[in-house]
Amino acid sequence: MMIGIKLIPVYIILFNLVLVHNPARARIRLKDSSVYEISIAVSTNRYGDAIALSQKIVDSDTANPVGYFLLGAVYQNLSEEYRND
Repeated sequence: MMIGIKLIPVYIILFNLVLVHNPARARIRLKDSSVYEISIAVSTNRYGDAIALSQKIVDSDTANPVGYFLLGAVYQNLSEEYRND
């Protein structure tokens, strides 16, 4: 029991090393400039541009969930523009 508690920092370090060497880090992230461009396009009601930019991210890396998340967020914002509540 005591040995397991002493190994917790080692597990944390190993977990972080796995994250650092993860090839997904080379992919687009939520802090990239293209994400900023998408947010500007949405805030200025240029939904076509935002959809095109999001689709470009999806097409460039189909395994990366960020592109799909952004595309869904753009469509969500677009649908909220046309709600009649």
